Order: sequence, then C-alpha cells, then structure tokens
Amino acid sequence: MAHQLAHSLQRLRPIGDAARLARVPVEGKPMNGHRIDIPARDGTWWSSYTDVIVANDLVLMPIFDSDPPMMVEAARRAYKKRLPNHSVKTVDMTSLKALQGERNC
Repeated sequence: MAHQLAHSLQRLRPIGDAARLARVPVEGKPMNGHRIDIPARDGTWWSSYTDVIVANDLVLMPIFDSDPPMMVEAARRAYKKRLPNHSVKTVDMTSLKALQGERNC
C-alpha cells in the first residue's frame, strides 16, 4: 500500500493534482485532499505552507515575510479545520527563501 501511494505521488505535477490523489486508495477509501492557496514566488509556485511538521498536538507551518497575511491566515485555518485538536503555529523561514522553502526535502 505504501509503495502504491509513493508511486502515485511521484507522478503528480508540481502544483498538484487533486483528481489523481482522489483515486489513490488509502485503507480502501479515496484520499481526501484540500488545496491551500499559495503566493507566487519568483515566478514559480513552490510552497512553504504544505511543508509542515506535525508533532503531538502541534502543527508548525513555515511562512515567509513576503507572504500576504490573508493567505497565511487562510492556510492556518485550513490546518486548524482539519486538525481541530492541534495548535497551529507559524515559523518564519525567510532565511531559507533562496532554497525555495526546502527545509527538509
């Protein structure tokens, strides 16, 4: 199952493909995804919002100082809605902007 999921994820386009994800079975059910709007950065669409760390009941969501506050708040609310028992905190990763947000990839 994990290999099938990994193989399916490898074929996804960089921006993502929610329809393709919905066809990937997870425990016999379709995967449920949610899109999070991200700002364009240097003419590309790489995201820090989806490169989160979840530890116990905490979600650490990377942001950059150039991110529009409304987009940051919308992303934070999306995580809070889907993980209601978790605290969602932002972490300023501006110093890694030259690496296009690659904190752990």
